[in-house]
Amino acid sequence: MAIAQAVLLVVVPLYVLELGGSPAHAALVYAMRGLGSVAVNLPASVVIDRYGHRAGMVSAIALMG
Repeated sequence: MAIAQAVLLVVVPLYVLELGGSPAHAALVYAMRGLGSVAVNLPASVVIDRYGHRAGMVSAIALMG
């Protein structure tokens, strides 16, 4: 998983620049990844606090497919 994240760190900005975006656009696109992570982690923490770690893990695995 860490290798995939490291590859994204390099590839996503280069791809945005290739599509004609500016360095600011590349940074914005990469920042959206972090925003998505926050949007998922906050509700997940509520589920884990309410139902326990096991229910949270089962839910995460079910969502991953």
